[in-house]
Amino acid sequence: MVVNQAPVGDGQWRLFNIVEDPGETVDLAATQPALFQRMLSRYQQYQEENGVLPLPDGYTQMKQLFLNTLHTKSGEQILIFLLTLLLLLPFYVAYRMKKDFLR
Repeated sequence: MVVNQAPVGDGQWRLFNIVEDPGETVDLAATQPALFQRMLSRYQQYQEENGVLPLPDGYTQMKQLFLNTLHTKSGEQILIFLLTLLLLLPFYVAYRMKKDFLR
């Protein structure tokens, strides 16, 4: 069973025999409805037992891949940069307030 989400898919569950059809070209959901329903209900049970969350609106694989890569490659540097900005922000605000006050 497989479901392909947008933008590359239509969000519909499909059933394939990957041994005989490794390219997943023949959807067996209509010709084997009992197997399809049994597998779908087992997956839904798995979702409930393991707390699987639905994909959020606007989720795309490429966006998530980019974010994961960014986090993995430069997570510490970004955190240090953001903390530095947070530390310097009060000084910048005080400087601006003093500059505006002197005018």
